[in-house]
Amino acid sequence: MHLSRRDRLEPLATERQFFRALLEAKLESLDQVLVDDFLRIDVSGSEISKPALLGAVGSGQLKFEAIEVVESRVRLYSGTAMSTDARKCGGVSAKHSAPLTAETSISASSSRTAGGWSQRKRVPRKLTIRNS
Repeated sequence: MHLSRRDRLEPLATERQFFRALLEAKLESLDQVLVDDFLRIDVSGSEISKPALLGAVGSGQLKFEAIEVVESRVRLYSGTAMSTDARKCGGVSAKHSAPLTAETSISASSSRTAGGWSQRKRVPRKLTIRNS
């Protein structure tokens, strides 16, 4: 199956929209880029649903000040995109009293919808957190 350049780039554009919405704390944009049953599983195994993520970002409990994607790759499978990325982040979490920096590797799945691509699940493969 031949994939066009656009087919390969659209899921990565969705990733960028997700990161931009996190940085700018734009709840409407986050709501649009995430499917209703979105789930993030952190390295401890805790699950974060779409409503919980929107609540944490909206209340300021989770605030990103910088997200730098170091590496990003995507594989497409019949309307599903599996992406992996390595990135560096900086921000504040209600769990920690001091600003944080983190280096993480993530695997994510997205699905094609009528409006484009939407994020379904994000699972960190590696996470290193440091107090800034």
